[in-house]
Amino acid sequence: MGILDGRIAIVTGASRGIGAEIARRFGQEGAAVAVAARTTEAGTSPLPGTIGETAEQIRAAGGTAVAIRADLSKPADRGLLVAETTRQGSAL
Repeated sequence: MGILDGRIAIVTGASRGIGAEIARRFGQEGAAVAVAARTTEAGTSPLPGTIGETAEQIRAAGGTAVAIRADLSKPADRGLLVAETTRQGSAL
């Protein structure tokens, strides 16, 4: 059992770097993770990594994750991220 069993986490900036590592760690500790960032397709950023890849890594390790595209500089996207995480909560 992980210390985050039964919890849902939203991790922003999770397509690469520290955000992706936090998302993977939360998944290892039992949280269902909503992985959020702007990068959804490889090659659209000069840096490697996408939210889909991070979510797949969490699932491959036995965790639960969904990828939700969000640009947090936009208020509508911030609301969408929370609403979509809540909507998918039963699947998480």
